[in-house]
Amino acid sequence: MQPTPALHLRNRFLLSSVWGPPHSSAIAPASGIASTSVLHQRVIPNPSGDLFSSNNLDWLHASISIDSDGRDALDCQLRLLDRSEAEIALITALAHEDEQVKLFMTLPGVDFPIAQAILAAFGDISRFDSPNKAAAISDSSPPPINPATSAITDASPSRAALTHAGCSRKPLSISTEHPGPLGHFFRKVSKTKNRNVAGVACARKLAVIAWYMLTDNQPYRYAQPDTVHQKLARLRILATGTKRTVGIPKGSKRTEIYGSGIATRGIPGLDRIYQFN
Repeated sequence: MQPTPALHLRNRFLLSSVWGPPHSSAIAPASGIASTSVLHQRVIPNPSGDLFSSNNLDWLHASISIDSDGRDALDCQLRLLDRSEAEIALITALAHEDEQVKLFMTLPGVDFPIAQAILAAFGDISRFDSPNKAAAISDSSPPPINPATSAITDASPSRAALTHAGCSRKPLSISTEHPGPLGHFFRKVSKTKNRNVAGVACARKLAVIAWYMLTDNQPYRYAQPDTVHQKLARLRILATGTKRTVGIPKGSKRTEIYGSGIATRGIPGLDRIYQFN
């Protein structure tokens, strides 16, 4: 098989490598990879920086010189990208209006996408009359066994939803280092058990805590207010684009302890953070 001219140029470092989406990107990578494949098919170098930045998007929409077939393919991917942006904006707005989502965001490692996935998996919390039944829908509890055949039954749709959403992995990885009871529980169990066993026990405890939070409509008691404030503020900015004004208002005199090194801003409690955001 003879190498193509593009492959030959690539091997001689005359073409840039294929673009990959950054890990922090909230956009599905399919549109970005498909768009960059259109460019590579025509030996067009990738733009520098983030492909989804405003300057690069303007370049893809109007400034790029490309044939008609490539223009049609590129426009198709850009329309998918715009649709994805609209869906993400809608999900963010719904999360900002949902008080239960903000309630779950007080858990360590839980941001609004995971909070929405947990709520979708739980559904109506009143259908679980105990926290053990609520924890059974996640992979943190053993699957149910058919007493007639002693065989493990299939997982429920809610259980699969939690698994595919990664609702136990990311919060668990952060909860292990949390200074509250969750982190202490994990470190205590991991001293005598395998780390995976301790992780499953901690994930089950997270599901039980989530049941109590929804039932009593109370935030996580041991949440760190500063971290919760940052998460809720980030959600508010993404949903509404409004930022709170902080600091001393213009025209006001400085406090007497200004410049003394004494902190003038205290960390507000969770109730004030809810009201503030």
